[in-house]
Amino acid sequence: MAKAASPAEQWNRSFGGDKEDSSWCIQQTSDGGYIVAGITASYGKGTEGYPDAWLIKINNNGNLQWNKTYGGTYFDEGYFTRQTSDGSYVLSGYTFPSGYAEPWLIKTDKKGKEMWNKVSDNITQGDYLQYKAERTSDGGYIIADIVEYEIGEDDGLLLVDYDIIITKYDMSGNQQWSNTFGKNNSLETLNSLLDPVKQTSDNGYVIASTTKSNDSTSYDIWLIKTDEHGREQWNKTFGGPMDDSAFSISLTSDNGYVLAGMYNDSWAFETDGDAFILKTDVDGNQEWMKIFSNCTLYSVQQTSDGGYVAAGVKNRNAWLVKLAGDGEDAMYEAGKDTESKDGKDIESEDGKDTEPENGESIGSGNMSDSLSAQIRYYICDIFKGVFQWDYYNT
Repeated sequence: MAKAASPAEQWNRSFGGDKEDSSWCIQQTSDGGYIVAGITASYGKGTEGYPDAWLIKINNNGNLQWNKTYGGTYFDEGYFTRQTSDGSYVLSGYTFPSGYAEPWLIKTDKKGKEMWNKVSDNITQGDYLQYKAERTSDGGYIIADIVEYEIGEDDGLLLVDYDIIITKYDMSGNQQWSNTFGKNNSLETLNSLLDPVKQTSDNGYVIASTTKSNDSTSYDIWLIKTDEHGREQWNKTFGGPMDDSAFSISLTSDNGYVLAGMYNDSWAFETDGDAFILKTDVDGNQEWMKIFSNCTLYSVQQTSDGGYVAAGVKNRNAWLVKLAGDGEDAMYEAGKDTESKDGKDIESEDGKDTEPENGESIGSGNMSDSLSAQIRYYICDIFKGVFQWDYYNT
């Protein structure tokens, strides 16, 4: 089958200041706009140079409506958000109150004002399932994570292997089944902080992950489709000679899938390479791929107008991009890079409001690799699935 042309870009937006800022999750909201979860060192209120978790609300054209930061003295990072049934928002990530990463869950009102937050052991299994897990059509939940195996030693070093695991819960939080996926002599992984699993139109599941065989020097995108009981039906691998990593997946109106991620010369959470949005049909066959230079995309979904929206990081700023629908022509609007008039943040009672006076997007800037980037890589590498692992047996 001939590959289709990728959709035209409609707009892109950059949000940030003169330090390191990033966006990790984007979800369309009931008003047709979008809510974005991220991390900002430019607008954090804690110790100089330490980031805060960040919520950004934009309208359907990508223009800023409000944004708020959340955090204390040290590192605070937001990776996932969604709108709740009452129109408010939930943000999940990590906080470092004692120098160690702890799971963190924040509930806000419709304007991003903090209503409550929970840390570590205060987050119950019910909280996690309700606010972070993917809901299924029967009222239950599906969770994707990584399972680690010890496979021996080499010169005194412990050797481990990673496989993908998905676990299904009923609406009461009782585990129904769990299945693992992995190839012989290979390593499989995914980013459980983001959005790697979705239920499909036939009540099965689709998983966006990454695989690397022992005789390969690079990672590839690994797309897995299962039936309703989590039994594998097919899998597809995508990738070139360099590292390719898929971070999130969403369903499309034609029952296909759209994935976002990066490829680079090393599988690390850096932004020196390129990003992609990949569209497949219902059987996982590639229809088109759109490449974006010098950035990473962590989140993607199809929008109500049939287009696509993605969030990530570019030039050390949070970066969003909107595509037209398949086969549509689009009038391109250049990404805005507009600073607030005074460069200052306005603090609200709960959650800090950093909206500039002119109501437009926050200015962008550049910064070399920082301690924040190193900590983020550490979280993703060491604390994979910490929410799930803590509560499987509660």
